Amino acid sequence: MSPRLGARPLPRQPVFPEHFCEYLSTVGLVHLLKAFQRQGKAMEKRSRTCQSCGMPMSEDEHLGTEANGTLSKDYCVYCYRDGAFTEPEITIDEMAKRCGAIMSQLYDIPVKNAERFAREQISCLKRWAGKEVAFCGSCGMPLLRDEDAGTEADRTRSTAYCTYCYQNGRFTEPDLTREQAIGKYAPMMAKNLDIPLEKAQEMVRQYLSTLPRWQE
Repeated sequence: MSPRLGARPLPRQPVFPEHFCEYLSTVGLVHLLKAFQRQGKAMEKRSRTCQSCGMPMSEDEHLGTEANGTLSKDYCVYCYRDGAFTEPEITIDEMAKRCGAIMSQLYDIPVKNAERFAREQISCLKRWAGKEVAFCGSCGMPLLRDEDAGTEADRTRSTAYCTYCYQNGRFTEPDLTREQAIGKYAPMMAKNLDIPLEKAQEMVRQYLSTLPRWQE
């Protein structure tokens, strides 16, 4: 199975469009779920992603702050304020557990599968990976190794697309539409996470809407 969207867990970025770093009290979880739904409808444009929790940061009010008061380009207001993490001792497993609880609620994912999925997503973020990892703008695959990158027409490595989606300066499936991509990837996602197909379609549709290839 090729390591694309649905075959490999989706890289964290816009699949989780609302912050999950607050304490998950019953009231807090309901609030976050509603916020997810509101923001998800507005995620048709590209935004930076918090490199701690993965929250899309499409507005200045979503951005954290540096010690000098300037806005952070890497971290959201919930994770990072005044030049420091709001929860400096939190571990990747604790973050994944919080995220997994929300994913389980939103998409009917078994809790353990949701936590596994969340951990794989956030492990590619700067706070946890130690560097900012690029993602394919077509399928979302993280470009962790040189060989993961596609190639331009001059044979140089692409910084925007993976080798499965883009070779020699063109898409490997140039006629693939977003709806066809959803139909292709959703069944793999459903199997991987053990969720209903319609929930997998919802996840994939939301995710693809944030990637450059599908924003025209």
